[in-house]
Amino acid sequence: AGTLLTKIQAGDFEYDLYSDQTAILVNALDRFSGIAQIPNTVTHNGTSYPVVKIEDNAFGNEANDKANKKITGLRFSPGSNLEVIGARAFQNCENLTGSLDFSNFTKLLIIWDYAFRNTKIERLIFGEKSILRDICSYSFQECYSLLNTEVHLPASLRHVGHRAFLTNSAPQTFSALTHNTVLELTGELPTLQNSNPVLSNDAKNYESWVDSSKDPYILHKSAKWLDEKRTTAEIRIDYGEKAEKKS
Repeated sequence: AGTLLTKIQAGDFEYDLYSDQTAILVNALDRFSGIAQIPNTVTHNGTSYPVVKIEDNAFGNEANDKANKKITGLRFSPGSNLEVIGARAFQNCENLTGSLDFSNFTKLLIIWDYAFRNTKIERLIFGEKSILRDICSYSFQECYSLLNTEVHLPASLRHVGHRAFLTNSAPQTFSALTHNTVLELTGELPTLQNSNPVLSNDAKNYESWVDSSKDPYILHKSAKWLDEKRTTAEIRIDYGEKAEKKS
């Protein structure tokens, strides 16, 4: 982003406008309640600014009592310009429900840590146009309404962060979890207990990888294509020195 030019209010939200003619949605105004419709652009003094980011803590907060409880849904205009959803953007927005539909997104690259943690999102849709590369740590942790749903991760995805889909008091189980270019998983993964191996540099050179070094019940998963036509993939799993199935 360029340098900050000014702050404006438009509709129910406040935005920061930058010299590179982009806008960041900073927070919701006090009068806002209901479904948040995120616009593609905002206009100021005759200039149109694409909305490229929802800022860290825009609606959510690490402190539960400071999160926005008035947001009940989230909608995006077709052809969204969003590139980034910030850390804790909707964390602890406990009344946020319904589908989270990214199917018309062609620019979104990253969903940061804790972005939708502890919300009631019921369905997660990415679509075939997605270029999303990173779902960061704890992004959808404690999203109990996603249990038993189908989640189809986009082909562009290269990194899933630590405990991104974990639920602490219930096993996180999907009816289907798929990644079109590398893997397809159904049912439950085995729970493993090991000595917390450090993710090796060799594994980081794979096209996609999951780093679970901080989790005591984990395995590392990495994958890469072996040919230019992407017909054969190598999947690497590192269990650690003392891996054993947890009872």
